[in-house]
Amino acid sequence: MTASSALRMAFLRLTKKHQTLTTLRRGETMQSIIRVRTTAFALFCLGAFAAVAQVRNQDAIRWYNTGVSEKDPQKAIAAYEKALALDSTFTEALFAIGYAYNNQKDFARAQGYLRRASRIESGKSKGDLKAKILFELSNSHFGAGDLNASAEALRQAKVSASDDKLKTNIVFKLARVLCQQNLFQEALYELRERRQHDSKNKDSFDNFISLVENEIAAAQTRVAENTAANPEAAPPLQPQLSDSQTTLTQAGAPSVSQPVKTAEQAIEDLYLQALGYETANNLEMSAATYENLLQQSPNYKDARMRLQTVQRRLIEKQIALEAEQKYTEGLAALRVSDWLGAIASFEKTLELKPDFSEARQRLQESQKRLDQENTDEILARYYTEGLSAMRRGDLGRCLVAFEKVRKLDPNYREVAALLAQVESEIQSQRLSAIPQAVPRTASPVVDSLYYAALKFLQQNDWKRAVVTLEKLRILSPDNSEVARLLAQARMNLSFASAEMASVDVSNDTRKILTTAGAVLAAIVLPFLFIFIFSPSVRARLHLLMGDFPGASRIYERMLTQKPTRVELYPALANIYLLSGRRDENAMKVYKTVLQLDLPFQNREQINAVFTQHYLSNGRSDNDTIKALESAIQIELNRKSARRDS
Repeated sequence: MTASSALRMAFLRLTKKHQTLTTLRRGETMQSIIRVRTTAFALFCLGAFAAVAQVRNQDAIRWYNTGVSEKDPQKAIAAYEKALALDSTFTEALFAIGYAYNNQKDFARAQGYLRRASRIESGKSKGDLKAKILFELSNSHFGAGDLNASAEALRQAKVSASDDKLKTNIVFKLARVLCQQNLFQEALYELRERRQHDSKNKDSFDNFISLVENEIAAAQTRVAENTAANPEAAPPLQPQLSDSQTTLTQAGAPSVSQPVKTAEQAIEDLYLQALGYETANNLEMSAATYENLLQQSPNYKDARMRLQTVQRRLIEKQIALEAEQKYTEGLAALRVSDWLGAIASFEKTLELKPDFSEARQRLQESQKRLDQENTDEILARYYTEGLSAMRRGDLGRCLVAFEKVRKLDPNYREVAALLAQVESEIQSQRLSAIPQAVPRTASPVVDSLYYAALKFLQQNDWKRAVVTLEKLRILSPDNSEVARLLAQARMNLSFASAEMASVDVSNDTRKILTTAGAVLAAIVLPFLFIFIFSPSVRARLHLLMGDFPGASRIYERMLTQKPTRVELYPALANIYLLSGRRDENAMKVYKTVLQLDLPFQNREQINAVFTQHYLSNGRSDNDTIKALESAIQIELNRKSARRDS
């Protein structure tokens, strides 16, 4: 084995040992690191998205935005592919999908997309996006084991980068790759050259340079010893480059067999590596390396203090990322004239980062736009939005909406009472140290009642079906299927109760009854035919057969002929509910039942359907508001009844 091969093998063993120890000891810390890196990548992509939003295909942008916000990697990749199908030159989407494939260790696909992105950006002499693409391409080559291609991509990235911090990160990564190739002299040159332009990270550069110089000196010493022992087998030494040299030698660094390092040297290497990560702003890897070091040597130099500093910077970084995310949400709300959403997002941004001047300016702009709108429209709009948020359980959004209404008009409708209710709910949630103990019904009981109800329905035993479904509704109040079956059973029960009871006649009186029946049939039969062919009876027959459309058409014709017959509206509304209709004609019937306060068993369900329909269409008229208030009141009464029970 040659000296060069021995040094390469020793370096690879040390690197592999460090990576193994780091992986074993990071545990759950690395999961949070991955989440932070993913969030950082998403924010970078959002920034790139804002820069190209005005010139890209709008559908491609929407798919790209979907991929950035998607947490599932496979779904994100699918979204990026759809964006690229619409716009094959979408550089940001190419970079994003390459980054995603790198995270999944699919380096071949990652290289394909990143090369396409690099070719599109090749017309630009410089640019941080181009540098980041090349940096990620280098990671892909590195993961695939092609160190030469990785180093070449980093050299191109260094030339393209204009941001000083990015350029420093590239140089540190390039130096590490060169060291793994045993090109210590070239690594030393890159570090010294960058050190002259980055005085802020002077100490980190000095530590890294010192480590490389020690490796070179040790290699030279061992080569000299081997030369004395065996002059013919010793490789020539590579001359060391000075700071003033402007060209790099491509010859390999001297490589000899390297003895196993002492424990102290290994710890020193870990310390220097952690410093390098810290300088390159790779805080996650720096923290993991410091933790690994402190497990082996708890009091080594200032490692513990540096770990605390890195952890504090990580927290600050996470807060900054969250602030950026809220700021981006505020900008999106501002673009669609959602002043309330924009104000809420910008206020949250300033809570996280009070010195965020751009967020403060945007907040003032949103408040100014809000003040310019018509007061009555604002009141109706945000009052409706607050009611809707309250129904969804979104207490934060509900509180913001009601606060805006109260500032404009404290006496508007029921805003004061509802606001007090919301504040009480929020306070209860904050003070609660553990979740409330809500008794849950065992699922076997619910299943048993459900199957029993289905059995009674099949047997046309409407009364027992209604009783069973009422119990089931108490246990599962939000189950729409139970509500539908209960409404159907109630209607069939009302029809069955109107039918005459059958009489079981004895054999002795059968002949008398037969004769009497014949006489009565001759008299009653004409009237019976008239009764059977009446619209109401035909409608009920359709209902008994489950033909809801046929029954609704009969009632609609009756109302068309005689619109003043208001007693027909509840029956028609019930049929619409059973058939699940949500069209405009059905909404008009529901609205009539609510406005005229007609007797109706399923009023709560009509309220919910009516409110959801108009909210989804952006309506905020008085009828919608009244329906929302009614639904909220029913919900509050239900909660109160549960607490009392």
